Amino acid sequence: MTRPRRWACGVVAVAAVCTGLAASPWPAAEAVGAVPLVLYLPGSALVAAVDPWATRARGLDRVFWSGSASIGAAVLGGFLLNAAGGLRRGSWLLLLVALVAVGSGVGWLRGGRRRDRVPAEVRRRRRRPISPGTGLLLVGATALVAGALGLSVVASIRLDQEHFVQLWLVPRPRAAGAYAGSVRVGMRNDEGRTVALDLQVRTASATLLRRRRLRLRPGQTWSVVVRRPGQLAVTATVSLASRPSRVLLLTRLAAPFP
Repeated sequence: MTRPRRWACGVVAVAAVCTGLAASPWPAAEAVGAVPLVLYLPGSALVAAVDPWATRARGLDRVFWSGSASIGAAVLGGFLLNAAGGLRRGSWLLLLVALVAVGSGVGWLRGGRRRDRVPAEVRRRRRRPISPGTGLLLVGATALVAGALGLSVVASIRLDQEHFVQLWLVPRPRAAGAYAGSVRVGMRNDEGRTVALDLQVRTASATLLRRRRLRLRPGQTWSVVVRRPGQLAVTATVSLASRPSRVLLLTRLAAPFP
């Protein structure tokens, strides 16, 4: 087995171990597995696919390009997944593992036999440290990755939360039940954002209350008491102000039995 193929197998094996750690429920193991997957392994596989025999980049240059490519792929992939609405830990891990698999596969195919020897000037090139400018670029890319990771956590939390609006219609006084002469209608916004709602309270023949574009902040509760004529059945409906024809919520207080 050639050196590029051994490298491809090693990258895939390490990526498999890191994926298992990153998918575990323990935070420490998750961090240990996620760091190589984000900062090095995908870029290393991509660089190996482009230059399997290390004829263009060697030593610190190769490490730098591997880290840069990995960070760039992680950031770009995170932004694309977020735009598509699927930025979660599982989807991001799947994307990074797919990059490792594709890059290692191409490196395996291209590293089957050595066609050209490494040029003498490449072999004689002294391994110099990374320049300050390159170091700044690497720091900036790392900051981008940290921001993308934070964005993924926030997006995942928001996606996992339930978003809804509450609506209630209760008799006043409550002890009167269906015989109450008035009702309290109320709403609570648990959408996680400010929403504009249309509210309508009516009987079969008349509208008792209508509120247009009632804006509620996240977690805000609104209620009002409405007189109920003749102990008739009362219905309350709520719709988004942007789509008033579509009823979002409906609740009803029945009339007493004769």
